[in-house]
Amino acid sequence: MGRDRLRWPEGGDLTSWFVPVPLRPGVWLIAEPGHVNSYLVEGDERAALIDAGTGIAPLAPVVRRLTDRPVTVVLTHNHFDHVGGAHEFDRVAIHPAGIAGLRAGRPAGSLRGYIAEAGRLLERSTATRALDARGLNLLHPEQIVRPFPPGFDPDRYAIAPAETTDALAEGQRLDLGGRALEVLHTPGHSPDGVCLLEPDARLLFTADTVYAGPLYAQTPGADLDAYLASLRRLAALAPDVDLLLPGHNRVPLDPPLIGEMAEGVARLLASDGDVTIVEGPGGSGRMAREARFARFSVLLPIGTAG
Repeated sequence: MGRDRLRWPEGGDLTSWFVPVPLRPGVWLIAEPGHVNSYLVEGDERAALIDAGTGIAPLAPVVRRLTDRPVTVVLTHNHFDHVGGAHEFDRVAIHPAGIAGLRAGRPAGSLRGYIAEAGRLLERSTATRALDARGLNLLHPEQIVRPFPPGFDPDRYAIAPAETTDALAEGQRLDLGGRALEVLHTPGHSPDGVCLLEPDARLLFTADTVYAGPLYAQTPGADLDAYLASLRRLAALAPDVDLLLPGHNRVPLDPPLIGEMAEGVARLLASDGDVTIVEGPGGSGRMAREARFARFSVLLPIGTAG
């Protein structure tokens, strides 16, 4: 399969769990609407699957419909919603700080809070779809939340362990043949966090470092100071990037958003920063403090100064 063609695959109806969307020649969004975004980048010789989704449905068959190149899974970090399908592939790359978590997996029963929240999200999205159909016309298929696929058992949902075959390093160049991805270590959301830059195509895959929505700085391993340093680093690259391709929510994003986020987090960390903070749900039903800005927010643990 050549990467000179944009292809809209079969199966993009509202009953499918995955929604593949061609973005650029050889670049696809593989969305799990309401959950997470993965991306497939195809070169002349091999392909990179950037993140491996939730594991709620098999991912490898979707990838194989899009490319016949050898595939390496390039994980942006080891959180469960990005590594769920990694065990389906022979080659898996992650930053060394994420190797142990990837190998451990997540046992059945440990994700009940997430499953419960997914059910609530589906209920809310049903009402949103009804409103959209009455004239808003804002939702695309990759944004419409689906029910769990047939055969999925929420009580047995687990993340299978996966072994790392390649460790990612800052500045590493992943050559796919005719195109390459550069690894940027961007801790903050998690210690092992990376973003992927394709300089020639002016694409930046930002995973959970930059996306439209509440940034998770309330989870174990998060570090707000490191987050700010990573955002400032990415903001410096923004003039050389056309599209931000995030790990969640709306795709694509405009590069100037990174600078807004860096400025907001800097205000949040400043002792005299004037930031609106409210308390509310912080993911999977847990409570958190939310620092709100014009186009994004930051979730903080209960009791965090700010």
